[in-house]
Order: sequence, then structure tokens, then C-alpha cells
Amino acid sequence: MQDSSSPNLTYLIDSMEIISCPICGSEEYRKVYHGTVNRGRVDLTCVICTHCTHIYLNPRPSLEAYSKFYDEDDYGRVALAVKKKSYSERSHVHDEEFFQKRKEQGARLYQKYLKGKLKKNDTVFDFGAGDGAWLYGLREATGCVIDGNEPMSLQVEFIKRRLGVEVFHATIEDMADKIIEKYRGRVKLVIACDSLEHMLDPMKCLNIAHSILTDGGYLYICNWDIIHRMGRPAAAGRLFGQCLSIDHAHYFHKNSYAFTVQRAGFEILKFESSSTIREKTDHMEIFARKASIPGQLSPKLECPQILSQIAGIESSVKRYRSRSLRYRLRPVVNKARGLVHKALARSESRQCSSNSQ
Repeated sequence: MQDSSSPNLTYLIDSMEIISCPICGSEEYRKVYHGTVNRGRVDLTCVICTHCTHIYLNPRPSLEAYSKFYDEDDYGRVALAVKKKSYSERSHVHDEEFFQKRKEQGARLYQKYLKGKLKKNDTVFDFGAGDGAWLYGLREATGCVIDGNEPMSLQVEFIKRRLGVEVFHATIEDMADKIIEKYRGRVKLVIACDSLEHMLDPMKCLNIAHSILTDGGYLYICNWDIIHRMGRPAAAGRLFGQCLSIDHAHYFHKNSYAFTVQRAGFEILKFESSSTIREKTDHMEIFARKASIPGQLSPKLECPQILSQIAGIESSVKRYRSRSLRYRLRPVVNKARGLVHKALARSESRQCSSNSQ
């Protein structure tokens, strides 16, 4: 495994393939963006489905390439490169304080949505379990049985060591049949928190969820909203392309998020469009119950309305940036901060070296 903060992602780009909409299957789409993105430093094209308004990468990497990207933790290297940190600093992901903080998010999930619904020995399955902290929090609160899938080796090993559980080690696309075979109709709650945007086939994930849930079982998902993320106050607003990254194959918004869940056969019980479940970015939260898979279904808004929202936000952000001295000085300030950070790092290194002698 390489140990570089800036991995070579040629294998992802070389594997790119044209796809139809991963949510509704339509082959009709409009291009929203093409260009180099900051996270990954690669050229990407993002489109919007003209039927269901889902926004996604097209072309997108192959499953084989994406599996390698996560299993060998090039995902972690990409994230650290953006933050200008070395790969050795990746160890913070299993810091106990960080784990406890995330565990409380699992406890919050129980208190807010599952009290009286999730009981001892009920099974919970987490798609994209990460470090397993949410599962740990739910097990601590209820005594439930926990399982999940996770494509990253370092996370799978940590879950086994910290929680004593061997989760499925692979992408959901690779493990679908095995998950269904083990759990068909037996799971009380499925979680997919900040996971669907990383999957190549989010509908497959929700279809698996529908298969493994008990009748009346529950689904909880959360993701950030691409339109909300762009449209923060102008001083912090972003252009569409600045929200894109190689590790996110999908960009949900309220219209497409609800459509996706309903199309997969779930009745939405609660939709919170601006939750503070995560500190840095507001998230959409959906708590839903397994229902019948619907026939014909249409989203509430149409493609031109979504594109109009995006164009309006981009116009506001550009207008602010053209007038704001503070924004124009940002590169200078960031460069100064970088120089200070490097100087402090050199000083600490010399100090450690002196102490060791």
C-alpha cells in the first residue's frame, strides 16, 4: 500500500464509463459541470437526469477501480491532501475521543427516531459502517445485534477490534447477494449515513435494504444537500464545481432524495431538510418505513427548476466574490497560514529531535 498524501488516481480516470441514471434508469440528462475538482485534482463531468433530477458523475469510475480506491485507502489520502496533511495523520480517524463523539450520534439516532421501536436482539445493519461508532452507540442503548458493510480495510479491522464484530468487507455492489442471503426479512433498522453518495449504485443499496428489512422495518439515511451546500451565506457560498469530488459519485438534493427513497419502496415518516447531525455541513435526514414498491412515480420538481436554483446561487456567489476584498485576499491569507504551519512543524520536529538526544 502506498504512503502518499497525493495518490495517483489514473486508474480511476482510465476506468471511466458512460452510464444511464442510477436512480430511474433514464438515459436523458443535461451537463451541469465539467472541469478539474479540488478533491482529487481530476477532471470530472457532472450531469442532471432530466426525469428524476438526480445529479451524478457521468462518466464515472468502474466498480473495480472504486473498490480499489476505498480498500487501499486512496480515499483517505485524497481527503488529507486537500487539508495539506501527511498520511501519517490518518491515525486520528480511530482516536478514542473522535469515536466517542460519533458514538453519541448513534445514541441520538435512538433517542430521536427509534425509542420504543428498536429493542434488544433486534438486528441493525449499517451500509458504509465507517468505524462502527453509530452501531456501537445503538448497541449500548438497546442491546441490539449489529452488522454492516465497509469497503475500507482499516475500518473493518478497527470494528473487529473495537466492537468484536466482523462486518462485510466489500462494497455493497460486490456483497449484495451475500447480505440478502444472510438477512432477508430479518433486519429491523437499516442505516446509510453519508454513504449513498460514495456508492456507484445507491438504488441497489436501498433495494437490498428493502429485501433484508422486516415488514414495517425502518430506514434511516442522511446526506448533505448539494444546493444547500452551495447556497450558504455568500461569504461562505461555493460554486457548483467546488462541491464536487472524485469520492462522491452522487449529489443529492431534497427533490431527488425523497424521490429515491420512495422509488425504492419506503414511506417517509420524517424528512428533516437541515439537520445539524454533522458539525461542518447541514444534512438532510430521512426516517422511513418499509412499504410496497410503487408503480409510476414522479418527482415534485422538474429539471429546469433545479437548474434554475443552481444558476441563481452561482450568480450570487460570483457577484459577492467580484465585490469582496476579503475574498480576493483569501489566497494571500491562506498562503501565509501555510507558511506558518510549515514553520511550526519544522520547529516541533527539531524539538523532538533535540529531546530524543
